[in-house]
Amino acid sequence: MSAKRLPNPLTNARLTKATETAQAAATTIAFRWPAFVYDTLDPTHPMSAETRRAFTEKAAVAMEAGLIATQAWQRLWIDMAFGRVVPKDLPQKVMSIAEKSATPARRRVKANARRLMAKRLAGK
Repeated sequence: MSAKRLPNPLTNARLTKATETAQAAATTIAFRWPAFVYDTLDPTHPMSAETRRAFTEKAAVAMEAGLIATQAWQRLWIDMAFGRVVPKDLPQKVMSIAEKSATPARRRVKANARRLMAKRLAGK
């Protein structure tokens, strides 16, 4: 009697998205780091526009991701309560929730990397 293999929640598409997001995040951090350090070293200097933008974006993305995750978890619990989810599907459903809630951050970090790279290439 052989055991059935459960589906692997870490598919190639998800790993590719994670790698692209990590690369974009590294680019964004590299470009923003000098502004963050400058703003930290001189407390009398007003916060730079890039630092303000970073903090504002992080708060907005956290709220958006939280709402998406809450909605997806509620949907999952309702589906489980009515028997529409079998236990073997649970890992895939949980990974789906994580992926949905990471979408706003993934979208924003990629946009920031593109914007900051274009700004640097333009010499601004």
